[in-house]
Amino acid sequence: MSITNATQFDGMRVINDTYECAAASCRDQSMGDCTIVRPDSDYAQDGGVRWIELYHSLSKICDNLESELSPDIAGPGVLISYITQTAMALYVWLFVLLLQTKNIIDPLKSTIDTMLGKRCGTATLRPRQPSIIHRLEQTNVAHATSTFLADLHEAQCFFVIAIAIALLYAGSQSAVFTGADNWQSLLRNHDSVNVLAGTGTWPIILTQMSLRRADLDSIYYLILSAVTLVLEAVASDTAIRPEADKVYRMFKGLNNQPACGGNPSLRTFGVDTDYDPYFGPLGSTTIYVYLGLLGVLWWVRFWEWLSATERFQLKFNRLSKTSNIIYVRTAYTLSKMARILIFAAEFSAILIMGFGVASVHSALAGTLDQSDSGSWSVGQVIALMIWAPLLSKYLHLIIHELTPF
Repeated sequence: MSITNATQFDGMRVINDTYECAAASCRDQSMGDCTIVRPDSDYAQDGGVRWIELYHSLSKICDNLESELSPDIAGPGVLISYITQTAMALYVWLFVLLLQTKNIIDPLKSTIDTMLGKRCGTATLRPRQPSIIHRLEQTNVAHATSTFLADLHEAQCFFVIAIAIALLYAGSQSAVFTGADNWQSLLRNHDSVNVLAGTGTWPIILTQMSLRRADLDSIYYLILSAVTLVLEAVASDTAIRPEADKVYRMFKGLNNQPACGGNPSLRTFGVDTDYDPYFGPLGSTTIYVYLGLLGVLWWVRFWEWLSATERFQLKFNRLSKTSNIIYVRTAYTLSKMARILIFAAEFSAILIMGFGVASVHSALAGTLDQSDSGSWSVGQVIALMIWAPLLSKYLHLIIHELTPF
């Protein structure tokens, strides 16, 4: 320390300068109305300080603090883009699931026809007609939807990767770059990212499941999904909520007050006591759950590849009868467990996506109404139009086949 003699340290001057800095910060109404009460003249007597008096004087300095939510994080275009992504993922999931119901309906129908045929003394009661699902599977809509599914998964992965990289870059810049003018704005941005980070991952895991059901999943799509989820988890946890020292550096040069020695206003580092952060169960924590479920898909994919290799088949054929039985039962049990986990992943994704749309609205609607985040900028229009090429290609694949040229 630079103080060599404690008796020469003017503590009262430091306290008075602190109060003057707080008073000057409060007089600046750029971040909302502020009122503080000057402490009584007897708050410092006989070399002592009545800290309770000073506390009551400065306790209201963060009240009515206004903050802005960055439109690049949760503007209307971004929110509509996330909702559109969710709607498209849900559509292709339902379409692929509908086509796969023939694997259940056909055996069931065959069994019923056989039972009725035996009762009537005939093999079948009537010629078997192709079902609606079989006819749908042969249409160009099915082919176009399969192409749309693969394109959608790839596009939404790169969309979320681009957002995660942008958030990581924003975390290393000043507060001016992120659009935050105080710590409360920074917290609002973080809470928004925390919600939207989960929103961006739910459709990805759903389309990954759909790719597997449609026999279109590959190592490329699994790697792409894994990279996307990891980057989104890192961005949501580290890029938007930095440490206190880093926050001070981010706001250096912003809202400077001469009474504070040319440093930022004290209200720059304040948070309103009425500020209610959103930390719901539908935020970025779901990313780690889906990373585990994605690991199950990796394991299933690896097992399918391994069991199909010639070397594995040779070793399996050399097993003894007892070892063979143990292996078959173990493989059967693990296969059923994988199916249960995959079903749970799909069910949870659908459930969370339903609650997710409501949570995004409830968590951000009030902030959007109270800030400039509801305004449209160039970035908002770009975010809204990000899915236009994908949708136009899907419509082209359908219309081109149905219309003779």
